[in-house]
Amino acid sequence: MLFAYVASDFVQRVHENPWQKMQFQSFKVRLSPIAIDNILTIVYTDQKEGDDFMQPGSFSLSDLQAVLNYIEENLLEELTPAAIAAHFFVSVSVLSQLFKIVCGMTIMEYVRNRRLTLAAQDLSASDASILDLAFKYGYDTPEAFTKAFSRFHGFPPSFVRRGFPVSKAFWPLHLNVTVQGGWNCTNLTKSSRAEQDSSADFCYNPFIKNKGGRQMQSKSVCRIDLSKMQFQKEWDILCSLAEELLQNRIPFKVDGKTMIFAHGLEFPLEKICLTFKWGDKPVVKDFFQNRLTLLAPKNSCQRESITSKRFCDGDSQAEKEYAHEYDSETRHTAENFKYFDAIYRGMKIRCMFYGDCPNADTDAFLYRNTDSVQAGNLLIPVQSLEFYYENAEENTPYYDMVAKYLGKPENYRIRNKQAWEYSAYEFWLQNCGQPSERARKSLENPLGMLKKYAAYFDGYAGVRIANICGSCGKKAVPLAVLGAEVTVFDISEDNRKYALEVAEAAKVPLNYEVCDVLELDREKYGSYFDVVFMEGGILHYFHDINEFMEILYALLKNGGKMICSDFHPFSKIADILQFGQPSMSYFSTDVYEGEMAHAHFYSDAVREKMPKCLYRKYTVSEIINAVINCGFRLERFDEHPAWTNEMLPGEFTITATKPTATL
Repeated sequence: MLFAYVASDFVQRVHENPWQKMQFQSFKVRLSPIAIDNILTIVYTDQKEGDDFMQPGSFSLSDLQAVLNYIEENLLEELTPAAIAAHFFVSVSVLSQLFKIVCGMTIMEYVRNRRLTLAAQDLSASDASILDLAFKYGYDTPEAFTKAFSRFHGFPPSFVRRGFPVSKAFWPLHLNVTVQGGWNCTNLTKSSRAEQDSSADFCYNPFIKNKGGRQMQSKSVCRIDLSKMQFQKEWDILCSLAEELLQNRIPFKVDGKTMIFAHGLEFPLEKICLTFKWGDKPVVKDFFQNRLTLLAPKNSCQRESITSKRFCDGDSQAEKEYAHEYDSETRHTAENFKYFDAIYRGMKIRCMFYGDCPNADTDAFLYRNTDSVQAGNLLIPVQSLEFYYENAEENTPYYDMVAKYLGKPENYRIRNKQAWEYSAYEFWLQNCGQPSERARKSLENPLGMLKKYAAYFDGYAGVRIANICGSCGKKAVPLAVLGAEVTVFDISEDNRKYALEVAEAAKVPLNYEVCDVLELDREKYGSYFDVVFMEGGILHYFHDINEFMEILYALLKNGGKMICSDFHPFSKIADILQFGQPSMSYFSTDVYEGEMAHAHFYSDAVREKMPKCLYRKYTVSEIINAVINCGFRLERFDEHPAWTNEMLPGEFTITATKPTATL
């Protein structure tokens, strides 16, 4: 038998510092003669087909160690199977298949495991923001990084910052290939752990924590108008199958690429993919065996209902062969994944099962990351598009379809950060003057610097104020001069630099947190502030206003006040404030690309080089409902005339309070 012995380094685990003490981990990849034959077939076939990269004898199992070393040396660079294969002059298919057989995982799974291990070290040893770490370790969004980190480690990155001990790590693999024995082995190709300390749980949970139980408590409901769908036959089969499964009380969810179709993003379906509980395989197999659609000539054994046909002694051989093709033996492609194919009303059904790991085989585990799709009167559990977006392979037609639907063509918050740090400090110097000059104005007339917003504050001395997206401190410094304890939360280092220089010149304290507002430290600032204040065009930078309002609510003490002044939604249909932004339907929910608000201060040559932002504008009702839905008590909604035309609305101010606790 061929053994690829894979020994990791020692794993560091202690409660005080999980990266100091080590524990030995090892496992063996056992390759049967069939597996060896598969490897040789892969190489031979690739050579025979004339792959430009593949030359006879140019790549072997032992060369995989060089691949592993290359990955380790370039973990923080852009790594793809194609790029790695090109570096070693081997075809992608050969490299990917050999890697999967020997290492027990795909190349990108290995890269992801290593990156998430290093990310935990970074979180423990540095004060880098979640946004920066996401970008460093190859994630386009903080959300994607947080979800991946949570799947791997079992808790979000913020827990590490709170001192939560990290107990899982994946270390570089080292291969030692030897040949032992001959053809008398009957083991199938598989990966298994050997001589491992029982307390070391090396198997990680590859899924996000469950987000609901039998009731699914899904984060969203997608409503489908079946009369407007293009692929009526596919929808009829999907709904009919879902209804039968629900009637038979067989827990399931729509998965695979079918999840995209089930959310209303239609395309021709080759098969329907469903996920079931690990232990329900016999029940599921019986379900489909009893409902196989026979395409062979009909006979007397056929039932009246097309969805309740069965095989019987009188069935033709053709029917049985057709059934056998799709009611195949269960295939194990990984330790915790198996599937078989069935047939339902002429449609191939892929039945998938996840489990065999430290998670209970429960409805809650099955329904994690699940949305509810309402098709007619039927409520169907479907894997969420967000989960697909964060985990699927990028740059495919399906991924692009989902990205466009979600309004996430790319990471809008990283783009907005780049835009706000493009010569921002130089802009403030030119537009607002030297810090000393700005400080002088704030000291001379702090209320005047607050302008109309002063009317919404009940007091200043000793009041803790969170200035959200406080930019260059143009309102934070006057508030500090009036005696408030001000903390600015903003995404730009350039903004921070200017604001702190102004505060220093004014000789007032100012706390400035450079962070993604959606990732700010709730442990530190939760229920800390008396007032949360923002002004001057903030909401359109956040594409989920409900999530944003929840952050503001969490920051306030009971009885605290939220003051939000922003551009009026009227600007959706008319560029009334002359920012050069496109007009659209008032009810549009589209995300659009646009210039920074102060881009018009620059020359055309400079404006062409400036990074663009991604905006999402809201209606009046969306704003008010978001305030109410997160728990605020709405107090006022005032509209202000535009500075360009006093006959039209240009801005609004909304105030609300966080209710005091009641016994």
